[in-house]
Amino acid sequence: MVTLLLLIVLAVWHISSRIGRSYAPDFEIKTSFNQHIRAVASFYSEHGHEAVLFAALKKDFYAKVESRVPNFKMLSVEKQAQIIASLTHFEKQQVAQLLASKLPESKEQRTEYIKRFKQLRNAL
Repeated sequence: MVTLLLLIVLAVWHISSRIGRSYAPDFEIKTSFNQHIRAVASFYSEHGHEAVLFAALKKDFYAKVESRVPNFKMLSVEKQAQIIASLTHFEKQQVAQLLASKLPESKEQRTEYIKRFKQLRNAL
């Protein structure tokens, strides 16, 4: 009888140790999706892959504009700048400059350029 009881206790202990600890995980430790996005962006920028980030930003920007203005990509750059300026608070010259220019070489200019492009995207 004692052996049977000891065998049951050991079986329960063995099964419970394999399942894991008996406490609820701490859900407050989880990070938000925005923190993950910022971490990925930080990693890319630290390793010189800003072009990848900018390509994704541009793709998101054009998708947002395309949802509001059908066939936006088919329009001329002048007409695109005019439409975006009418949808946002930006001036037409600023929009045309952002759409036409490439990603700058220096890190400070690149950061400022991406910041202005994000502002333009968020204004839509």
